[in-house]
Amino acid sequence: MVDACRRVLGLPCPPEDATVAEWVSARWLTALLDLAADPASSGLLPDFAAAAAIHPLFDGTSCRRPEVLAHRCAATLPQSSWARVRELVGEGAAVECMSPEHARWMDDPFFARSLLGCYRGVTDLVDDLSLFVDGAFMEAVETVLVASGWLGFAPHHGGSL
Repeated sequence: MVDACRRVLGLPCPPEDATVAEWVSARWLTALLDLAADPASSGLLPDFAAAAAIHPLFDGTSCRRPEVLAHRCAATLPQSSWARVRELVGEGAAVECMSPEHARWMDDPFFARSLLGCYRGVTDLVDDLSLFVDGAFMEAVETVLVASGWLGFAPHHGGSL
């Protein structure tokens, strides 16, 4: 609400410390958890290739192994910015919880907080996913998350990924 009021008044919103990597990881984990918790699709998840295919950075071919997807995340996410993501969404890239019009109206911190607010924290999502999948699969997921910057204990929104 504060961010919206600031934008209406033409004032910039306070900075957001969370990174694009946190949002990418939360998007992926939410999709994995949705698959794992649904009896109709839960059988897909023992196969990491199926999990990789729904990762936001999946390139269509080469990222089917955890170490390859982890390398892609490590190479791509540190250079990612909220400004670039907001620009892409403003141009029509589809993301949950955000229209192109809203993305264009918001500034970068407001946009970041709005997207992050659509998801639970990475650590909570990891904990929940671990209830549905085996240890080897979780190790593969954590390999990708660590390469993305996740430390395994940091809270959502306001700490490191």
